[in-house]
Amino acid sequence: MGRLLDLAAAALCIGAGVYLLQYNAAQGVDGTTSWFQIIGHGMGIYFIGKGLFIGRSLHLASRQATSVEQILNHVEASREEHIHASTLRDRVSDLNR
Repeated sequence: MGRLLDLAAAALCIGAGVYLLQYNAAQGVDGTTSWFQIIGHGMGIYFIGKGLFIGRSLHLASRQATSVEQILNHVEASREEHIHASTLRDRVSDLNR
């Protein structure tokens, strides 16, 4: 579920950026580009970059969480093997007495 929300957040940012890049404000009195259009285009570029950043950082975070989970599973398995080996050692030593 978390990865779907990550993808949705990145897609929303990129979609908003594309929308803002397509924004055309009314022309100025002398036919030049207005400041609103320039600001809208700047925000569009920012949101596209932010969407790419969010997507990549959340992808790396999920990979790191998976790696940590694998390490914890390995440590737990090693601990169980150690407990099992010490239990067997105790039983063998009891039989040798």
